[in-house]
Amino acid sequence: ILSVSHDNFAVYLELAQIYEDMGNMLAATDILEKAHRIYTDNDEVSRMLADMLYETEQFEKAKTLLVKLCENNKKDIELNITLAKTYLELNEPDETGKILTDLEKVNPEATEVIVALAGYYTLKEDFDKAKTYCNRIIKKLANFITKYGNILAEDIEESAKADFTAAMDDDLNTSKALAVLFDLTNKANKDVPYA
Repeated sequence: ILSVSHDNFAVYLELAQIYEDMGNMLAATDILEKAHRIYTDNDEVSRMLADMLYETEQFEKAKTLLVKLCENNKKDIELNITLAKTYLELNEPDETGKILTDLEKVNPEATEVIVALAGYYTLKEDFDKAKTYCNRIIKKLANFITKYGNILAEDIEESAKADFTAAMDDDLNTSKALAVLFDLTNKANKDVPYA
């Protein structure tokens, strides 16, 4: 198939997807690496290969591709967060922090960025900053509920703040604090009308 379709990168991507669906990540990675050698400037191929390399824990190779992709896509939240996670896997937390704070400057209200920063500061054991970001998440969820839900946002926000603060005061019980945020999200999802 590949020798016949040397000039059609869609065939490479489809074949890689078939291998991935079959659970053969090595073959999928091999196909994507071949496609990348042919279509070096194609961001779609580069992105799929970077994702595959990350999934198969080839972090150094993933980083090389992700750095190049992120240079051209500074506002792409998912791509930059994947690069930040890659740096964490490579034990380079300072680079992770730089990427996330730069991303926050470009996308200050993006929930994914706020959540990533909350997790990052928790890992760095900077619990004051982590708490600040978690509080921003709670406020965003409360605003979301106010806009779309039938639940009284103030009651939920105050209740969630109290539960969250109690969890963090309990020897910085981060998992319990995150559970409060997930419960709040579940409450919001139950009352959000989907069209």
